[in-house]
Amino acid sequence: MKSIVWEHFTRQEINGEWKAICNYCKRMLGGKSKNGATHLHDHVKRCPKPAHKDLKQQLLLVKKTKEDGTKLANYAFNQALVRKEIAQMIIVHEYPISIVDHVRFRKYSSLL
Repeated sequence: MKSIVWEHFTRQEINGEWKAICNYCKRMLGGKSKNGATHLHDHVKRCPKPAHKDLKQQLLLVKKTKEDGTKLANYAFNQALVRKEIAQMIIVHEYPISIVDHVRFRKYSSLL
């Protein structure tokens, strides 16, 4: 019951057995403590009614508009896009691929 996945489930005893009930689609899964939580994590990933977002990865983005100046919008980190852009930077500027292992590049990237 220490896993973060329990934020998405309610544990309830039904007919003498512990069940984990999904807070979104109400599906009942095994809820015994000896079952572990992997099956619960898997369900949350594919739940047909996910009513949650990963807020840890969201930031506010300031966009410039022609009409009134600025506008706030959500920004979500996209690892695949970052990898693509770093690859493009290395190709266009003909940097060595090992640049991503350089100490100062890693420090710069961690500050982003």
